[in-house]
Amino acid sequence: MPPGVRRGNRPFLSVALAAELAGCGSRSLAGPVLHPEYGLLFYSAIVTTYPFPVTPPLGEPACPAPACVEMWEAEGATLCTRVCPLGDGGCLDGRIENGRLVERRYDAARCTSRVYTHWIPGFQKGLELALDQEDPEARKMVLYSSHFTKTLWSMTYAAQSQGQCWECMRVCPVGAEHRAKA
Repeated sequence: MPPGVRRGNRPFLSVALAAELAGCGSRSLAGPVLHPEYGLLFYSAIVTTYPFPVTPPLGEPACPAPACVEMWEAEGATLCTRVCPLGDGGCLDGRIENGRLVERRYDAARCTSRVYTHWIPGFQKGLELALDQEDPEARKMVLYSSHFTKTLWSMTYAAQSQGQCWECMRVCPVGAEHRAKA
C-alpha cells in the first residue's frame, strides 16, 4: 500500500488494524501499535493473494505495560497521559481496569495541528518566509533555524502519514531498552 492519505487525512488502509490482526502488536493508550518487545515500530502493508500462514492477534496486549498499570493504580495516569494530558491541553486520556486498557481518548485534531508546525505545512511556511527575505543573511537564518531543521527531519522520517508529536512514545516503557539513547 502506498503511504499517505486520501480525503480528510484518512489513510488508504488502516495499517494499524492490519498489524494488530496479523499479531504484530496491539494498540496503545497513545494510539500507535506497540510490539510487545520492541515497542513502536513503523509498519507497511502489502496487498497480495499469496496464501501466507495466518498469525493470530496477540493474546496479551503490549499496552499497558506493568509500570503503567502500577502508575495508574497509584496516580490515575500513565507515562503517556502524564506527558500529554487531554484535560490540560494535551491529546491523550483513557482508563485502565484490572490491568487492561478499557478506554482510550485521543484528540487527533489537536495533536495533528501541533505536528503540522513541523511537517509539510510548516515546511511551506518556512520556505515562503525564506524566499521573501531580500537579505541573504536573514534568508540563511530561516533556512538554518532549528524550526526549519525539525521540519525537514519530520518530513524525511514521517512519509506522508505523520499525525503525532511522539512525546507519548518517547516516554513509553514498552521497548524502551531497544531505543537508541541520545
